[in-house]
Amino acid sequence: MQLIWVVPCLSAVPINYPLKAALCYQIIFIMIKHWYALYTKPQQEQKVTAALSKKGIESFCPLTTTGVYKGFGKKIHLQPLFPSFVFVHISESQLAMVRQVSDVINFMFWLGKPATIPAAELKCIRQFTALHKNITVVRTGIVKNALAATTHETSQNAFSGLLSVQKTITKLSLPSLGYMLTAETTTPAGILHNTYETNSVV
Repeated sequence: MQLIWVVPCLSAVPINYPLKAALCYQIIFIMIKHWYALYTKPQQEQKVTAALSKKGIESFCPLTTTGVYKGFGKKIHLQPLFPSFVFVHISESQLAMVRQVSDVINFMFWLGKPATIPAAELKCIRQFTALHKNITVVRTGIVKNALAATTHETSQNAFSGLLSVQKTITKLSLPSLGYMLTAETTTPAGILHNTYETNSVV
């Protein structure tokens, strides 16, 4: 969250103090930045991200690594984790401007207003995508005022050749977005799974 203080600009305005204080409060409130989820046209996520960057707007398009078999080999591709989604960090006064960016459809709404996404959830997404590949995204439904959380499900040890390994399924719930991320990892038995800076880790 970013605050831009503009109180000094009204110091010379010839109005009474209560009205001046109210005006300052409104301007400061408008300049507070939040994260919003932005819908884009299909396969235009990175194009929108580039357009926002040119306008000096901070945005985030999480990517995931996937393997695609073509011919005799396996090619690694980066693709958007959330199809047709881009996250933007803006103030309310910038909402209309962002809507006018090419290939933008609209914001994700909640109760009739553009939905704000906690910065903590986006931080969890950054950590999750940095540590995992082939991430599965499942729609779960939006739950406001709930906390992001990770869970780890570890299977019984199995043997791969002469090495004892364990399979771990890690899930990250994103209640404000209404999604759950799932990734599977295989590690030597006895190795602890990764942890995340969420509000709850099981």
